[in-house]
Amino acid sequence: KLQVVRASCCTQLSDAGLISLSANCPCLVEIRLDLCRSIGDDGLCAIAMNCAHLTTLFVDGNWGVGDRGISAIASTCSKLHTLSISHCYGVTDKAIEVVGQCCRNLRCLHVRGCWRVTNRSIQEVSERCKHLKTLSVAECRDVTEISLAVLRRREVTLDVALPRHYLQHKPHHLLNLQT
Repeated sequence: KLQVVRASCCTQLSDAGLISLSANCPCLVEIRLDLCRSIGDDGLCAIAMNCAHLTTLFVDGNWGVGDRGISAIASTCSKLHTLSISHCYGVTDKAIEVVGQCCRNLRCLHVRGCWRVTNRSIQEVSERCKHLKTLSVAECRDVTEISLAVLRRREVTLDVALPRHYLQHKPHHLLNLQT
């Protein structure tokens, strides 16, 4: 039984393909679909409906992925521990709040470049996802220390963009770029 699909950069893979894949491979636990530009929420909803054992999902750079698909994955895939949705521009606080509410086992969340994600949803994740170890929010212009402070105290590894003025005023040998 197929458990892992790695099809990154597969530009011909569509929602129809994901619907068929998920219907025929319900034991999938890991799916990597970075830069598969023809997939979107319909395909993710099918995965959510058919692949309840999913633990790892990478859909970075898929512009058709939005709140509906991510919310479906989060609300039905209770074993999810890694979610990478960087540069999915249709993802907003709405989906990330569902992730926070439903994915209690989440260890790794990448929302880099999801510019519609703000402190509101990151606070939800920080309060509810107690097992979180890694969070990438670089390029999320409305995520600030207000929501990251709790995660820093818990020693969560954070990938954040340093403010431009910080880089301009600190000697390079004093910068710790890994936060």
